[in-house]
Amino acid sequence: GLKFGIYSAMGIQTCAGYPASFDREFLDAETFASWGVDYLKYDGCYFMPYIDQQLMYQRMGVALENCGRDIVYAVCNGGESDVWSWIRSTGAHLFRSTGDILDNFRSYYDIAMSQKDKFGFSASNCYNDVDMLTVGIYGGGKVGTGCTESEYRQQFVLWCMYGAPLMLGCDIRSMNEATRKLVTNPALIAIDQDEAARPPIWQRHKWNEDLHCAFRHLSKGYALAFYNFADYDTKMTFYFDGVGLTVGSHLKARLTDVFTGECVGEFRDFAEMQVPRHDVKLFRVEFVK
Repeated sequence: GLKFGIYSAMGIQTCAGYPASFDREFLDAETFASWGVDYLKYDGCYFMPYIDQQLMYQRMGVALENCGRDIVYAVCNGGESDVWSWIRSTGAHLFRSTGDILDNFRSYYDIAMSQKDKFGFSASNCYNDVDMLTVGIYGGGKVGTGCTESEYRQQFVLWCMYGAPLMLGCDIRSMNEATRKLVTNPALIAIDQDEAARPPIWQRHKWNEDLHCAFRHLSKGYALAFYNFADYDTKMTFYFDGVGLTVGSHLKARLTDVFTGECVGEFRDFAEMQVPRHDVKLFRVEFVK
């Protein structure tokens, strides 16, 4: 059931030095369509500095729309030139907003934190792509030293809570059972692909910058994640007044663990969770009387 993806760039060469699509956009789009291509990653390498990036991506966007085949258009310029603020106008379906990810904790953490104020530009038909998931690589590729199971879980939940595209960087032919269960978890994928496509609200502990919570409006209900980025296990607190649930509302937040399906309780002012180092707790939230 896999789709056929291909790669090109808007300049005269790809990043690896092969011929790219500059001034051949319509020919290339028609050629890709004739080959049955389903997905085009379109990079930003070797373009002439005097030519506007927005125009170059616009060219390929129009070419793909008129090639006779539905092809997903994935733009990649590494987050340059405030790409999130104009890329929707080019016809792109997703856009890279960061540099390349590495298979280690610091890399996915830095990428995720850099996008906290950018996902307001991500919406239906044009999504913020914070690069591939390194979940399941375990240092076996050429992109880093690897992560622990808890770090891969944390990374996957970060991407799902953002509503970011989920693209695996690991070899799916040899993924272990833990990886398979994580990346095929229907409850997590439902949060990622929620049709409302809203960004999360962030709440950071005032006295510890390594403890972050994210609260996301879904098409039905809410999702709440507790991220422990610290190097030790700790108890974390989320305050519901920070997302509009006042005492005067007379509502309580009912939390259900996304991984276990267990209802962990109803909370009025705050919820407190014990979270292991470099790990995450994720809940579906329902406001009840």
